[in-house]
Amino acid sequence: MKTGLRFALAGTVLTAAITSLAILPSNEAYVPRTQNEQGAAGAAAYLHGLRANQVTGEIDQEDVLSAIESLKDMPESSIGLTWGERGPDNRGGRTRGLAINPQNPSEMYTGSVSGGLYYSNNAGLSWTEVNPDQENLAVMTIAYSKGGDVYYGTGEGLYNNWTTGYGASTSSGFPGAGVFKKGANETEFSQLSSTANFSSIGAIVCDPSNNDKVYMATNAGVRVTTNGGSTWSNPITGIGSQGTCWDIHIDAGGNVWGTLGGRTMKSTDGGSTWTEVSKSNAGATGLPRSGGRIMFASAKDDADYVYTVHITSGNALAGVYRTTDGGSTWTKIGQKSTYFDPFCSSQCQGEYDLSIGVDAANKNRIIVGGITVWGWEQGQGWNQVNGFGPYNIHADNHDVVWHPTDSSKVYIVNDGGIYYSNNSGNTWQTLNKNYATTQFYNIGISADRYVVGGTQDNGSWVMDGSGNTPNTGRSLGPVDGFSGDGGFSAVSWLVPKIYFTEYQQGRIGRSENKGQSFSSFWDSRSSQGIGSWMTPFYLYENSDDALSTDSVQFKVNQAIRSLGFANAGQDTFVSNIKPVQESAIMDASTFKVTSGTLVISSDASGTMTGDGTGTFNATTGDFSVVFNGSPAAEIIATVDVSYAAGSTVSLGSNTNGLPFQYTLPNALGMGDSIVVQDPVSSMFIVGFSGSVWMTRGALDFMDTPTWYKLANITGTAQAVEVSADGNYAWVGTSNGRVYRIAGLQGARSYGTADLDSGATAVSVDLVHSVIGRNVTSIAVDPNNNDRVLVTLGNYGNQNFVYYSGNATSANPTFSVKDGNLGNFPVYAATFDKANSNYAIIGTEYGIFSTTNVNALNPNWGADNSGLARVPVFTLKQYRTNKNSTDDSDVMEGDIFAGTFGRGTFQTTTLMTTRPIGIEEQEGIEEQATIKLFPNPADEATTLEATLAEGTYTIEVIDLNGRTVLTQDVDALVTGLNQFKVNVSGLGNGMYVIGLQGKADSYTRLMIAH
Repeated sequence: MKTGLRFALAGTVLTAAITSLAILPSNEAYVPRTQNEQGAAGAAAYLHGLRANQVTGEIDQEDVLSAIESLKDMPESSIGLTWGERGPDNRGGRTRGLAINPQNPSEMYTGSVSGGLYYSNNAGLSWTEVNPDQENLAVMTIAYSKGGDVYYGTGEGLYNNWTTGYGASTSSGFPGAGVFKKGANETEFSQLSSTANFSSIGAIVCDPSNNDKVYMATNAGVRVTTNGGSTWSNPITGIGSQGTCWDIHIDAGGNVWGTLGGRTMKSTDGGSTWTEVSKSNAGATGLPRSGGRIMFASAKDDADYVYTVHITSGNALAGVYRTTDGGSTWTKIGQKSTYFDPFCSSQCQGEYDLSIGVDAANKNRIIVGGITVWGWEQGQGWNQVNGFGPYNIHADNHDVVWHPTDSSKVYIVNDGGIYYSNNSGNTWQTLNKNYATTQFYNIGISADRYVVGGTQDNGSWVMDGSGNTPNTGRSLGPVDGFSGDGGFSAVSWLVPKIYFTEYQQGRIGRSENKGQSFSSFWDSRSSQGIGSWMTPFYLYENSDDALSTDSVQFKVNQAIRSLGFANAGQDTFVSNIKPVQESAIMDASTFKVTSGTLVISSDASGTMTGDGTGTFNATTGDFSVVFNGSPAAEIIATVDVSYAAGSTVSLGSNTNGLPFQYTLPNALGMGDSIVVQDPVSSMFIVGFSGSVWMTRGALDFMDTPTWYKLANITGTAQAVEVSADGNYAWVGTSNGRVYRIAGLQGARSYGTADLDSGATAVSVDLVHSVIGRNVTSIAVDPNNNDRVLVTLGNYGNQNFVYYSGNATSANPTFSVKDGNLGNFPVYAATFDKANSNYAIIGTEYGIFSTTNVNALNPNWGADNSGLARVPVFTLKQYRTNKNSTDDSDVMEGDIFAGTFGRGTFQTTTLMTTRPIGIEEQEGIEEQATIKLFPNPADEATTLEATLAEGTYTIEVIDLNGRTVLTQDVDALVTGLNQFKVNVSGLGNGMYVIGLQGKADSYTRLMIAH
């Protein structure tokens, strides 16, 4: 493609990068987290860091309410993106609440902690989303009132590493916005304004005898309403009344059970007065106070039978207790042992996952869920309910709900969605049809538009069309045996069978079997890097790397053809021989057909004699021979070949044998060989805590790749992005720093790439800093390396989007581009390749876009049609350099979104057709390119180009844009021309060398050393 020399320097110098970036089947059982992991605590710390204020360490509820209020004034975007789901279909994410209509058990509600409310009218066989544009999608708890009103409470902070404080949360859980209600005869839910300042509501229960009386457990104690939610009050007074209420429960007799801090409270008069049931010194028959979370369950028809689970301050099991006399005396029926603790694996997390339910048909049997699920029955003790295979229950269980009229049916909700048993919990199946609420940390896309990504507690997935639906998806294999949580993911566009994904703390794996199994590929140095919960990486690939230092050997060998063995009495054979390369020239005088000791040879004219006769056509390769007798041995035909200068040969790259074309500079004869540059290359860049590493061998499975330390950084890498030409990497950290790593096109070896070598082709600069903030993403304009977007997290701030138009300059500047956006975290960004002023961002509340990010104050608009106000953690645009042909169109520009609560999505609104290739448009003579040899160059290099006759200027420019050498030359003929360029006066480093004519200009990168 023709470009101006200066444009090529500022934009894409080389070929642009190919960025990388139903019911559960019985053979696809969930694999829980394994050893040496952080589990829920790691996820909590990571998400908390993205969203909490960097100064207070909290998410202030006033900031959340202000953000929600700002959404009311946001216009719809003029771009008008329309989104469609990309899966995984029928795959649930973290779910904490489920409610069954006691009057009509076919009706149910459930909800995702970040994906919103869902409804079923067929007993959970399928689900429908409810108002995806609701003010808050962090559904926690759901309840039906006596008269059919439905309430749901929002905000997960209570059970996800929460610390005390009214109206503020230090949890990783998404903050709520109070309680939402739908009247029995209404169709829409609306927020109860009286509850808007509650960020964490853990439980809602409705009085069975009073339709308007509702209790809720909050991070600031018990609340009750007697007027259907118009007003609320705290029914408990005195010291501790504002403490954490872990749970609220009403037993069969209408008694209300609740907690305050570690105390168990009970009211026998409808909440008017409360008495502490627990004791500081409980003794053998008392109920002790708890150092951690508490949860209740009671028998369906007997108010005397109440059970409670206590968790320690270290999140392990403290005890399971029951009373059969309404709380006067208690028996400890479960305690932690070497073999029994539902809340501990490699770590303990009972504050995060705790559930209990009493068998509706047997008041002496309960189910307790945490990481694992256990059943207890009087006289039989404890047994684990969940196992492996088709009846496995996902880890991290949050609620147990028995069917109101059929005691054989029981439901459990957990980090895998909804599970159901029709035999009182002996076997289980999922009920996740249309309940696509998976939480994706990051996604990648393949050349075939497969979506691959890593999730919270559901592993890594690829939606490749191999399931029952295009978006069913399949789970990827573990990384070195580790699975459970996924993260950054990528599929090679050059070798589509190669996948990359990760597990917690930098356990990154690669696969050469489409993700069925993964193995790590660190060397001894890079393995010392310290990964974070989500360790960012970027796969950059180039099929036409002019600066590649890899090589393959081309050797001229005979063409050979086996004709097999003769049939009995056969002496005549007619066949054809073809060299591997179409450009090979066959030498008739060397052609012969042999069988054992029998030989029939050709002369230069193709006449064959010897142990028979025949003819050979060196142009077509056709031959016919007649042996003097029927040959007994295998019949072999051979011929020597040669190649003329300028011949094109097809060679195989070291990368999976990918084919590429090479034009021979000199003639080659039999036995000659030449070392040819391998133009296929890749970079795999990983951001650790304190350092950034790169390997060029990620696609080579023959050996452990060599890794190079590109940079030391301050803080932990959160985002890595690479420019389209592969020369710049951008790294954002958890403490607000943005680093630019330049010169990657010259980083090919320890001496040119590794910081520890002392002198490299790479320069590292801190180009932007917002101290303490989390850099959540970086986007680079695919048409112009100077244009960079940076997004930030952390509530309680004002600036979340920064833009630079001179990002590769010596002193780049970044300006705020929030415009009319509210003050809430922004997690992802992308430019539109076809419309560079278009910018699309993913936020805490869905997707927003602008048509002019260059404006002083861009006008942003919501762009969530078909999506929801769900957190969007990743945006990836499909970009390619392949051109359309006369027969088929190549499309690009569609955008993929990874959400944290609704799975993945795709929009084709911005999809465009790639232009027809230059060869179809303008003819082969217009495809002038230049070659340099040697490159890297010491004293001089030769520039070779196919040109029209005329005068040209050679110009050498350094990476700061300064012209350091010019030379006028004449192309004396139309065709191949060569010019010698003296580079001895240049300093070591990387340069752009360009050839400028009257109308055309062409560029290559050059290294001087």
